[in-house]
Amino acid sequence: MSLRPIHLLLLCALAVVTSCRCPESTEATVCDWPQWLGPARNGISPQTGLFHKWPPKKLWTAQVGWGPSSPVVSNGRVYVMGHAKQTKSRGTDTVYCLDAKTGTVIWKHAYPALTCKTQDVYVAGPRATPAVDGNAVYTFSVDGQLFCLDATTGNVIWSKDVTRDLGGRIPGFYGYCCSPLIYGKVLIMEINAPNSSYVALDKASGEVIWRSGTDGATCGSPVVTQIDGSPCAVFVSSNSVVGVNVADGRGMWRQGMDWIMWMGPLAVAGNQVFVSSASLNRGCALVRVERGQPRIIWQDKTKHQCLHCNTVLYDGYLYGFDNTGTDYDRADSRKSSLKCIKFDTGEVRWVKPGMGWGNLILADGKLIILRETGELVVADAAPDAYRERHRADVIPGPCWTVPALSAGRLYCRNNTGELVCLLVAAR
Repeated sequence: MSLRPIHLLLLCALAVVTSCRCPESTEATVCDWPQWLGPARNGISPQTGLFHKWPPKKLWTAQVGWGPSSPVVSNGRVYVMGHAKQTKSRGTDTVYCLDAKTGTVIWKHAYPALTCKTQDVYVAGPRATPAVDGNAVYTFSVDGQLFCLDATTGNVIWSKDVTRDLGGRIPGFYGYCCSPLIYGKVLIMEINAPNSSYVALDKASGEVIWRSGTDGATCGSPVVTQIDGSPCAVFVSSNSVVGVNVADGRGMWRQGMDWIMWMGPLAVAGNQVFVSSASLNRGCALVRVERGQPRIIWQDKTKHQCLHCNTVLYDGYLYGFDNTGTDYDRADSRKSSLKCIKFDTGEVRWVKPGMGWGNLILADGKLIILRETGELVVADAAPDAYRERHRADVIPGPCWTVPALSAGRLYCRNNTGELVCLLVAAR
């Protein structure tokens, strides 16, 4: 097949709140957004009292460099990564720590990094989203540089080059995209090494705890769920969805797919895993695992597939962007639709056509959608019908990142490096 440039990325005041900790994962404070897809790594925030005034007030903007890496928020600070190109293939990555209220730079950590694995990729810069755990922030570059930084000062606690130190191979076309996952005392990553696709490191020292798998890398990031009474890290490989025991790296189960999943967004509920293909009109499926045996409950090649768009599971329904029928040329992205799908049956409940690409999170019973165009859309998270509440341009496109929500402030970032902070709670 002929790959177009966009294929080569594949990858982005106070509210009334409740406690918002990630179980057995990060030491998040109330309403932090400390990792990829938020406190529980599912795209959902417990914040309420949002969007009573429209449009949202812009509090500040900052320039943070190229890349579709999403921002995270912890203890009143925003952590975000960006890239400055110096040549076609090399440049500098910078990890920024900003004051969440003002956008003031508190510290920066910069290092030489690959712009991208290939020369003609559309977006340069980091794809992985940082993770904050206690007083440490973990970052991962497109060429495999893994850092554990002091979250207060930016000083390096430990670092690894996973290609040099762990035998990893930079994935073709799009580079490393896996967002670090902290669970208990370990850091879990996809490294694409010949005899160890996945690795768990001691989060305090960086020492290897276990290695596992022989699968090809994708643009996906792992999640942890309980399956058969054990914590299970779920990964998407190039043509399978895989469960790995968090304690020892032992493979627990594997479900093959006749897909090339590339991006492979996940939505997990206990022993059930929703997975979607990234391209080629291969569709999506729900897998259930019982006593170590996975089984496909339903799959469909026409209902839902994602390139770099995430999917959120809420009250038994999936909400996300469907790219079925597009050819991924950027001019064709407007054909993508926002859909609501019943999780356990695959029934499509509603479709909002013409939305283009986008990413979303959920809070206060609302879908908070950042379209590729830079338009912010707020709609009800309800399965009976699409009901839009608000719409406004908030940042220049293109935007391929997932917004971050913390303490009544919404953080939106675009691919070329602008980060905007919006007040979305009552003043």
